[in-house]
Amino acid sequence: MKLQYILSIVILTLSIIGAISAYIIIRKFKEKSFTWIKPVIIVCIALFFVSTVFLSIGVATGQLAPLKVIPVFNPNMNGYMESIENSDGGMYTGDFSDGYYHGKGKLTYKDGSTYDGEWNTGKREGIGTYCSAEEWSYSGEWKADKMNGSGTYIYADKSIYVGNFIDDKRSGDGKYTFANGEVYDGNWENDEINGIGKYTYKDGSVYDGLWKC
Repeated sequence: MKLQYILSIVILTLSIIGAISAYIIIRKFKEKSFTWIKPVIIVCIALFFVSTVFLSIGVATGQLAPLKVIPVFNPNMNGYMESIENSDGGMYTGDFSDGYYHGKGKLTYKDGSTYDGEWNTGKREGIGTYCSAEEWSYSGEWKADKMNGSGTYIYADKSIYVGNFIDDKRSGDGKYTFANGEVYDGNWENDEINGIGKYTYKDGSVYDGLWKC
């Protein structure tokens, strides 16, 4: 949100408080004459009107993004656009539909993380790659803004998981190669090894059988 809009909100709030305060003083001290009250009320009303118009123009032109969980801009934004800043300080380049990220696009988050791939009504959905500022990455299928389906997850320590995900958790068949070279290939449940799987240890020995989390 730009500085001029923050100032407009502050002025709007102060004008409302000022007008209400002046009204209360008039009602409480009816018998007394306060010649300065009327000008104060007029100024407050004028500030209220100007700041309201200014904020309305900001929303209508897309310069001031409405406060919503899903990044929404001007509802008339459709098609491909470059370097659009959202309310969280991120930068998006790609397709829009009715003001939402929709189609293919790349979002660079405020912390430096990036998502490059497919979107559906403002959420990551389809095929895409997320690279975290914390040096891990995921490339694969997304649904409802979460890792869902098959994909490859590379951890900060360079260990690698290739397999299925459900709601950001390893679930189903998957192969995990540890940073030390050991490998587990088998079933996962709720982000843990569980079920039938094969574990190959660093010394070459192998366990192939049932695992319980």
